[in-house]
Formats: sequence, C-alpha cells, structure tokens
Amino acid sequence: MKKISLAMAFFLSTASCWAGPYSDDLQRCLVESTSKRDNIVLVRWLSKALLAHPEVKDLAVIGSAKAAQIDRDFARYIEKLLGDNCSAPFANVMRYEDPDAVRKSFEFLGQVALKELMENPQVQEAVSGVLKQLDMEKIGRAILLNF
Repeated sequence: MKKISLAMAFFLSTASCWAGPYSDDLQRCLVESTSKRDNIVLVRWLSKALLAHPEVKDLAVIGSAKAAQIDRDFARYIEKLLGDNCSAPFANVMRYEDPDAVRKSFEFLGQVALKELMENPQVQEAVSGVLKQLDMEKIGRAILLNF
C-alpha cells in the first residue's frame, strides 16, 4: 500500500525519470486497456484538477457532488488499470524501475486520451477560434527573422 501511495504521489509530481522496458510495457498496457469511455473519465478528472487552480477557477464551477463522482470514477478506472488489467507491468515498474515511471506512463496515457478528444469536430472548431485572433504577419516575421 505504501508503494502504491508513493507511486501515485510521483504520478502527480513533476520530476523526470529514465524510462525502461518495464515502463514501456506499462504504457502499452495502459493504452491498450483504456476504452473511449475511459478516456472521458481521465479527461474529466484532469479537467476537474486543472480547474482547481486559482487562475482558472472562474472558468467553470464543479459542485462538490459532481467533483466527488468524478474522483470516484477516476479511482475505479485507476484500480481497474493497476489492480487488474496492468497489474504485472505495474508491479515490474515498482520492482525494477524508478517509481516515477508510473507517473510518466500516465502522462503518456493522458496525451493519448487528449489526442483522441482533440479529433472531435466540435473541439476542432473551438480550437480554431484562436486562429481568427492571431496576427499571422507577426508570426511569419518571427519565423523569417529567426530562420
């Protein structure tokens, strides 16, 4: 239990580590064991966590009951991954590699989940709104001046 708590703490920290064959196996297992619905659970939890930052807190209000449900859903998802589907790769990382590799594996999983969500046409449209606000001449000059 202590090792799992340590791994989750490392998962949430920002330190870097060397990835080895066991963490590669864990990354592969996490991605292969994650459904489209699981990606939504992951992104909902990440969104809730990010919206707790004081500088962006005003963008959305998540009620305490909804926040607790998001945490429960994410906890069940983590339990499924580390306790069932990917228990052997997880144990190998904890046994043979830096426990920070668990955090790196989840970062990779988060990137995969976000990539999938970014492919949604409505998300694409929302992201493209910034293009109307960009001074493309300024961007072009920056490229030319620094090429």
